[in-house]
Amino acid sequence: MPPMLTCPICGTGVKADSFKEIYVSPYNKEEYKRYECPKL
Repeated sequence: MPPMLTCPICGTGVKADSFKEIYVSPYNKEEYKRYECPKL
């Protein structure tokens, strides 16, 4: 089972593997994942 993240606004649990988009920063080459709250 994938780890859970918590929505910082409403506290709803979000699966860590349910991201919508991956962004790689051109400045530091770090990978960032965008999540959406399932309640909104």
